[in-house]
Amino acid sequence: MSDGLRLPVIGRETGEAIKGMAILLMLAHHLFGLPTLIKEPASYLATVPGVPLEYWLGRFGKICVSVFLLLSGYGFAMRMAGGSALPSWRYFADKVWRFLLAYWPYFLLAWGIGLAFFQERMANGNLRFPTDPLDIVLNALTLRNTMAFEWWFAETYLLLVLLTRPILQANARPVLLLSASSLAFVAGAAMDFVRFDPSVISFANLLIWQWPWIIGILAARHAGMSMPLVVSPVVAGAILVLAVLAGFILAELALPFAMTPFLILATPAVLLSLVWLWPGAGEGLSGRVLGWLGARTLGLWLVHPFFCYYFFQAEIFSLRYAPLVFSALLLASLAIVMPVEALRGAIAGHRAARA
Repeated sequence: MSDGLRLPVIGRETGEAIKGMAILLMLAHHLFGLPTLIKEPASYLATVPGVPLEYWLGRFGKICVSVFLLLSGYGFAMRMAGGSALPSWRYFADKVWRFLLAYWPYFLLAWGIGLAFFQERMANGNLRFPTDPLDIVLNALTLRNTMAFEWWFAETYLLLVLLTRPILQANARPVLLLSASSLAFVAGAAMDFVRFDPSVISFANLLIWQWPWIIGILAARHAGMSMPLVVSPVVAGAILVLAVLAGFILAELALPFAMTPFLILATPAVLLSLVWLWPGAGEGLSGRVLGWLGARTLGLWLVHPFFCYYFFQAEIFSLRYAPLVFSALLLASLAIVMPVEALRGAIAGHRAARA
């Protein structure tokens, strides 16, 4: 067995750099991976004429969600490593509260601008930017996402945070936890396939996306353990990359409806290959830039749909060339995120000083 082939311990810097890569994949996914959402006159020119590289990258970019969730579950579990006591329910409720405090400035900004300048009635007859007090509250609590469909993730994420305490307790029996999680994933995928999810809370999403979260918790439990393979990390990483690419091509050509489940299930292999092939992911200039983006994923996720879909799609795509369109979306989103985060930081600093 190669002494170097171990399940990696993902440090904070590496995790932030991977999140930075994931948020870039999210931008690519929403720009190029969903062509039916690009409305005339918006369009773009492929980097290589006749080769849909951007579309393929956009399709693969859907993996960003499961990357975020796996890293989040991993982070929660690593905080419990070393014999630390299991936190109380209040700890996880505080995590939810902190998320909402970060979420609300972007919610209010998007709601105010949309209500004033971009109000529209959607196909189901509802207003995109709610005016009914109950609808406003439900959107503010992430129980509805009428303003931006891409905000569906918030509800699922917060439910997983609240469920993390019993999941961490179940982590004492990893085989049982993995089995239950896999069965729940299959059930959620079946619900999604037949479009059966009648409740306000999306149980289909919860059942599907709990899998990478729980895989992250299980990975933290086994971080640093040796693996029974007689190959080097580089060889193992290359094998995983080839396997994921083969699966991606097969899904794209033969089973496109199965692309999202495939990407979710492939996420552990993608992260393993990344860490094995790029052990210093959080180092160097590229690592620091990705880490800087990774620290701003929440704002970039919340802001970017309004540039690429709801407010300024034509302007973003007016640059025509795919790399320029991508750069425009990233820079425009950062132009909103940076002052909002600076303001949030100043408020937090003022409160800390008063305390």
